[in-house]
Amino acid sequence: MKPVSIKSIENAVSKIDAMDEDALERYSETIVLGQEEFMGYTMSAALEFDNEELLNYLMYYYTIFHEAFVQEGLTIAKIDEAMINTFQEEYFAILDEYQESEDFDVILAFSNEKFLMEFLLMEIQPDEENPEESLDEDTADHLFLVGTAIISMFSRAAN
Repeated sequence: MKPVSIKSIENAVSKIDAMDEDALERYSETIVLGQEEFMGYTMSAALEFDNEELLNYLMYYYTIFHEAFVQEGLTIAKIDEAMINTFQEEYFAILDEYQESEDFDVILAFSNEKFLMEFLLMEIQPDEENPEESLDEDTADHLFLVGTAIISMFSRAAN
């Protein structure tokens, strides 16, 4: 499967960012109900990392990533606990390999989503012009780890 296009990512960001709070809440609720187990897995990271700020970012990017797949014309199959467990084993092995090699291509190959990964990296980079708007280092690291997992899992479940 080809990766989600830059155009689909741009469309997803535009659509989500244009929603008012009520519309965004309804949209989020719809995608959460379709993926309750995976959403629980994803959001538990904020508790595991003891990072409340991460929770809002995860919800926002989960929504963006989901919508990018929709914009690409793909649907995401229901992700169950067995899929999550299999994925988690593979993902931890890839993270170990990445930490040893510091070769980002390892992550790109695993995610199979070059443009979404590049988007995520751009989003977590410090904003040198407005440093007060940058994520703190821990939140950026946590968002990278969980965002990569979301993108990779969506990619595996997309059809």
